[in-house]
Amino acid sequence: MRNSSYGNILREGINLWLAVYNWQKQQKIKCFMSIEIGNYSFEGYYSSPEYLEDEAGLYAIFCRKYEKDVLVDVGESENIKSRVEDNERSSCWRRNCPSALGYAVLYTPDLNEKRRMQIVDEIRDQYNPVCGRM
Repeated sequence: MRNSSYGNILREGINLWLAVYNWQKQQKIKCFMSIEIGNYSFEGYYSSPEYLEDEAGLYAIFCRKYEKDVLVDVGESENIKSRVEDNERSSCWRRNCPSALGYAVLYTPDLNEKRRMQIVDEIRDQYNPVCGRM
């Protein structure tokens, strides 16, 4: 009887998790997590650029290597989603990441391009991403 109850609870938990996941997908809620990069809190990470918005900000590209997330690139754009989907450094991302890429964003609607670039340079100096200085 005890194993049966445990199995039912486990199934209910899995069903609840799937329901929340599907609801998030339908509502286009991307994630509730954040990643600290330097002194900044980025949203993510996302498994696809489809979850990003065409808004001003910074983007970070990650690669999962040896069960660790490695920062491959960081950049800025007035339109993040379009920039990530059509980026001249994407071949470098794929060349340096044989596994799946991950994406994180920091939307900065109140910052101009010069200030966003200063933050990108600060992060590049700290992390030295392999595709960040091409």
